[in-house]
Amino acid sequence: MRVPLDALAPDPRNPRKMTDAARAGLGVSLETFGDLSGIVFNDRTGQIVGAHQRLERLRSAGAIEVVRTGSEGYVEHPKTGERFRVRFVDWDETKQRMANLVANNPHIGGDFTEDAVAQLKELEDVEGFAELELGALTKELAALGDGANPTGDGEGGEDQSAELRENFQIVVTCVDEAHQSTLLERFTEEGLKCRALI
Repeated sequence: MRVPLDALAPDPRNPRKMTDAARAGLGVSLETFGDLSGIVFNDRTGQIVGAHQRLERLRSAGAIEVVRTGSEGYVEHPKTGERFRVRFVDWDETKQRMANLVANNPHIGGDFTEDAVAQLKELEDVEGFAELELGALTKELAALGDGANPTGDGEGGEDQSAELRENFQIVVTCVDEAHQSTLLERFTEEGLKCRALI
């Protein structure tokens, strides 16, 4: 069955928002690495690229194997039966390192909306709230709303994070000059400063 993408309506209360720079960075990540939100394993190095913590939790729950078919597979949660997708890639060590950093880069993950605290407060009595560390998130977002910076990176959390977003660099390794040209053109259209290193 095929479903039109437009049929997947966004949640109007989605508690995350993204800057133009973050959206552009996420677009580059999707083009360069594909989906990094699942479990990604690099055949060439024999190492996990993404989902170290999820795999550790699955092992702790009793999972012992990956069912693999070609470049796809899954790990089944032994208690729930839920299948967690595994993607197998063949990348050199540089691309693996970059993908791991990108998968954990908060600058292309978006920011919480002002409504997020209200949503969290609505869910405080739901089972699992404390175990999911949502109480800690509530405190952190409330502190940001007060102009505090709970990460201790400096003063004035919101202003500083905006400044940091303006002053970071992403280095992308392209497979060929055509890919590089496409990405440079796209960045320029998004209003980002970019240049080819070679």
